[in-house]
Parts: sequence; structure tokens; C-alpha cells
Amino acid sequence: MLRKQASYGTTLFITFVAMLGVRDVRAEFNSGSDGSDGALNCAWLAKDPAFDCEANCLAVDPDNPGNGPCTFIVDLSKANSTPGTTYLTPGGDRDGDGFGDGVYDAKQWAVVYKFSTIDIPANVIVTFKNHPSGAPVVWLAQGDVNIDGRIELKGSDGAVAESWPVFSEPGPGGFAGGAPADLTTLVGSVGFGPGSSENAGHGNNNPNAHGCYSGILCYAIARGYGNADIFPLIGGSGGGVASPNSSSIKGVTGGAGGGAILIATNTEMSLSNTAYINATGGADLCASGYQINFAGSGGAIRLIARSSMTMNGLVNNAGGYSSCGRGYGGYGRIRLEAPVMTPTNLAQPAYAYTTSPIPGEVFPGSNAPTLEVVSITTNNNVPVAAPADPIAGPGTVEIPLDTDQASQVVIRARNIPTTTAAGPTKITVRVVPLLGNEIIATSTALQAQPDGTLRATANIAFPPGRSEIQLRVDWTNP
Repeated sequence: MLRKQASYGTTLFITFVAMLGVRDVRAEFNSGSDGSDGALNCAWLAKDPAFDCEANCLAVDPDNPGNGPCTFIVDLSKANSTPGTTYLTPGGDRDGDGFGDGVYDAKQWAVVYKFSTIDIPANVIVTFKNHPSGAPVVWLAQGDVNIDGRIELKGSDGAVAESWPVFSEPGPGGFAGGAPADLTTLVGSVGFGPGSSENAGHGNNNPNAHGCYSGILCYAIARGYGNADIFPLIGGSGGGVASPNSSSIKGVTGGAGGGAILIATNTEMSLSNTAYINATGGADLCASGYQINFAGSGGAIRLIARSSMTMNGLVNNAGGYSSCGRGYGGYGRIRLEAPVMTPTNLAQPAYAYTTSPIPGEVFPGSNAPTLEVVSITTNNNVPVAAPADPIAGPGTVEIPLDTDQASQVVIRARNIPTTTAAGPTKITVRVVPLLGNEIIATSTALQAQPDGTLRATANIAFPPGRSEIQLRVDWTNP
């Protein structure tokens, strides 16, 4: 499964560092919180110890339209992102406002907050500003988690483009919708993320250009990814924009993928009947005179409680809505884990849940299989090293390549068998240009290295402009 978005390029390449989850066997569950970010409550959200949500965040009153829920933005970019920081690093107040700011773990690709307790009051909406890495959100708690309000990780809807290139913003941990089609070449975009489309197509002739993640339809067209355990954590993929038939049609973006969040506690978790966690994908835009775009897929929601979980609220990972009948975005993923769960009748198509006495681990361990791009070598035989923790997103440039000739992508792997029942293990490399159809290449067989890692190479002629690289590997354990 793919773990991370990273950026490179001819002007740009975006890569995914693959991490396939392997669970450690433990005798006890621990969320990992040390309480260093304090209590997540109304005061923490407002960054004001005197703020009273009950008094200020009233339900919508039709007789007094000035009243209504409070919306708070959690700025993930404020997390401690110093190189070497891990999820084990204590959080704390970095910006001097008296409230914890969390940490960014580049290896786990997560913005992690370690709270004492979590309390989201009714009539409160929590939204997020993405970290530069695009990483998912992880809230860890020592004590009880009570959610009565709304947590919003929805991908942005497809929208009219006032400039080029421009992309719809995903929820944290998700992936952007496709760029507007080019009005000179009349070439569209397939969207971004491991579940984006194979080709841009023309008009409604490409009904599968919506973003995919899970669900029967996504796996039927070979674009499902991840696993039911949501281990590791990753969000949804963006929808594409069809190649137009005329340069007079106005540009739009594809719907973005829903984000990803993990909430874990060492005690109890409760979602009341007013609670709502939303990781839906962005919708398409249905309007005459505009390019045809497609919806993004839903994201991921994983909830873990060591003792018990009461689920009366709504958790939503639906794909983005299509008002034109172009096809909804694919489902995301939901995972609920607690020894005691009320109610237990949660077996809806988009849910997975377990009442195992010991919930699963929060993060993959050191034995987790990983893939990463080490470097790209062009026809001048000079390798350009990939950054250790690239900035995510199709709007950044991290490895410029000035060639249309085949380049060699060097791939490093860990904890992956070198041979399977089908033969030597090879890596599938998927290149997604900013505009145009995907390009697929297969690497050489993985070879053991003196440092204990494995390496493989793949030769790819990158198209002009920006591209995204994705790595994927399948194997059968010997």
C-alpha cells in the first residue's frame, strides 16, 4: 500500500513512498499519548482559556440568524517539524499561545497530537489547514474522548479555475483533484493519488475518471488501494478533468480526495448523536460551458478505544457527489476498534470494525516494508538525489529534469521478500503527468545491498511538465 506523497519533476515529480503495514504483536494497547499537548477542548480550539463554547457556539436559530456553530481551524503547519522529530517526541507550545502544537513525523507521515483528553462540544466544527507534507492527522489521548461536534476532513469540490495550473485542496492525508484541461492542446488531467484515473478521455466517455479508494467498483477497475485496517493511515484520491473538445470551454478542477484521521485513547470514546466526522471526497462541478470534471474519493477514519466505544454519531467516508450523473467518487475507509462497542451493528458496506480485546497498533513498526525513490539519473549520467522528506502536492518542484529521454529511477526497499512464488520481486512504477494519461513501468528485480536494504531501477521517459511517481509492490510471503 502507498504511504506518502512527495514532489519531484521535469519541472516536477511527485512520488509516493510505499509503506505496507505489518502489525507488531503486543500484550497491551497504548495510544502513545504523553499528554504534552494538553487537553483538546473548547479553549484549545479557540486558543483562548476563557472562551465558552456553550455560550458562544449556539445552535442555528431561525429567529436569530446571527447565531450558529463555531468553526475552528487547526493549523497542522504549526507542528514541530524539526528533522529527526518522531511521534515519540513530546509536543507542546511552539508558537507561544499557551496551547500544544503537535509534532510531524516524516517517517510515519503523520501530524501527531498527544492530548490528555479530547472533548469536542456540540455546535463546534473543527477544520484543518494542511501541513506542507500533506500528512494525515493523528489525535492520541490518555483519557476519555467525547465528540459531540463535527470534525471536517472533506476534500474540496471541483471549482472554476481562474488560473493555471491550479488544484482542488484535499483533506489532510488525501490527494488533489486534477488540473484544468489545457486549452491549447485540449488534454485533460487524471487527478492525483494512487486511485486516480488511467486516462483523461473525452467528455462523459470516461465514466471511471472519478477518484477511487475502496469499494467493489474501484477494485473492479483495478484502482482500489489500502487495506481494511487502514494500516498505515492514508486518505482519498482526486477526480480527473476530461479532455475538452473545444478551447472555448472554461477550465475547472477535479474534486479532491477526502482526508485521513486516526483518534486513539487509552480509555473510552463516545460519539453522541450530534457527532459527525466527515472525510467525504470533493464533488464535481456541473455547469454548462465548463469542462467536464469528476468527483474525488472518500478518505479514511480510524477510531481506537482501549476499553469501550459508544457510537451514536455519524462517520462518513462517501465519495464526492455527482450532480450530473458522471459517477460518484469511490468510498473511503472506516475502521472502529474497541473491546466493547455500542452499538455493535456497524457492518455497513463502508465500515470495518473489531471487538478484539487488544486493539491494533497505532503506527507500523520498524519491521514495516517500505519503498522510496533514492534518485533519478538522466542521460547525462548524473543522479539527482530525492529529498528525504519532500513537500507534497502537484504545485511544487523538487527534482528538475531537463530531458525527454529515458531516465533511470533508483528505488530502495526494506523488509520486502526478493523472490515470490511468481519469481523475483519487481516494483510497479506509475507516472501521472499533470496533463495526459498515466505511464506504467516495471523495475528490475530487487537486489540485496551491503547495507541490508534492497534496490531496483526503472527506466522511464518522463513527459514534459509535471508528473507524479507512485511505487507499488505485491508479493506472497515465502
